[in-house]
Amino acid sequence: MPKAIAGNHIIRYGTPADQKFLLGSYLACYDQLALNANMIGHAPAAIASLVTQRLRAKSFFVDPQTHAFQHSTSYLESQGETTAGRIKRSIQTLLKAYGQPLEEKILKQRRPVTSKDFVNHAIRRAFCERVLDFQLNAVQNQVRGSDAAKYYEYLKLKGKSQNPTEKLRPAFLVAPYFYLTPNLISEWLNLNFQFAEIARKYADSHNMKLAIQVVLSREFLGNSVLREEVVSAYRQTGADLVLVWISAFSELTANEEELYGFVDLLRSFGEIGQVVNLYGSYFSLALKLSGKVTKLAAVAHGLEYGEDRDVVPVGGGIPVSKFYVPKLHSRLRFRDAVRVVRELRGFKDRESYFKNVCACRQCRKIIASNPEDDFAKYGESQTVIFTRQGQSIALEYPTRDAKERCVSHFMWCKKAEFESNPSRDAILDDLREAAKLEQVVGPEAAHCTTWSAVLAKL
Repeated sequence: MPKAIAGNHIIRYGTPADQKFLLGSYLACYDQLALNANMIGHAPAAIASLVTQRLRAKSFFVDPQTHAFQHSTSYLESQGETTAGRIKRSIQTLLKAYGQPLEEKILKQRRPVTSKDFVNHAIRRAFCERVLDFQLNAVQNQVRGSDAAKYYEYLKLKGKSQNPTEKLRPAFLVAPYFYLTPNLISEWLNLNFQFAEIARKYADSHNMKLAIQVVLSREFLGNSVLREEVVSAYRQTGADLVLVWISAFSELTANEEELYGFVDLLRSFGEIGQVVNLYGSYFSLALKLSGKVTKLAAVAHGLEYGEDRDVVPVGGGIPVSKFYVPKLHSRLRFRDAVRVVRELRGFKDRESYFKNVCACRQCRKIIASNPEDDFAKYGESQTVIFTRQGQSIALEYPTRDAKERCVSHFMWCKKAEFESNPSRDAILDDLREAAKLEQVVGPEAAHCTTWSAVLAKL
């Protein structure tokens, strides 16, 4: 059985545009890929091609996203001009695959499911097994009959692989799960446990590892009684992994109490199995690197964004260009990044920039003879003029090239962070030094003080 967790760095696949930063030289930037089920539903052929051929030996797992069906169905509807109000096609694919009670309640009655819809054991079991079937077979089914299938059969005939389709299977299975808040524990927690029990038997029968995904509201971090209630419910599941997602929880803006609660939660789940933080920043990585959470196996995030996420979609707003500052372990608006680079004397000359700011592959490509002028390429923008309520409004948007440079820079910076091996004292020294930048960018650097204070007391 292959390793469930391939390494400490997991990237979440967001959109087809992400592929550019997952392939080629970027394959070296991460260890494993997390796929949302709706992306498989949206473009199954493209995902099958990605994981079977273009990702080479990278392993993946599928987030079944079952929590999406307990929220208002408005979040599942298309916003397109001609399809507004209809359930998105990718979601319809999942509803068909997952079956009842989702099809009846969401497609026909247009209401979210409740725990009462799963009161019948036969319904629970059938639903759970269909969710697991989708994870296990969606990619394989897409490949069967394709040129890729012929390629794998060729490998088998040549004796180059005893089981060439092994890479078509996810690294582990994820039991169906639903979102928990203090008010929802009585309704959903026991159901989540029952799904995990059913999934354990299914996973064993397919010689697969099993993960439970625990999605909690931020309130749990400040309440040890609630945390223990949740952890206790999952202790008897026999799961191999625990995937943790704290909704709308940013380690960058969290206070000390929340971070201590978060550490306690990760440690408690470590009593069950390996732990993965599905949405985390450098603080989570520091917990792993410093050995403060021994069972924290990996940290996941998206491309440039995705170090925190709400369970329900949040409006996008105006896109801005942000530059990841390695010293702060965070993304800053370009104008603030300029202030930091200047404070670090990065504009003095090329060597000073590489020594004091960043020497990643993308920066070495951009920063040439004049660091300040060259750095401006990360913040290139274009003016877009539109009319609102009879008035012309001009807004600055980052150019496509600027956005791609920032994403590339982010990926190489993250590779360096995840491959680093600093001591706890070195991490603390670096954070305390970075905290001095608060005098330059204000609260945008305050997390360094908070992180160092928490890590020092663990």
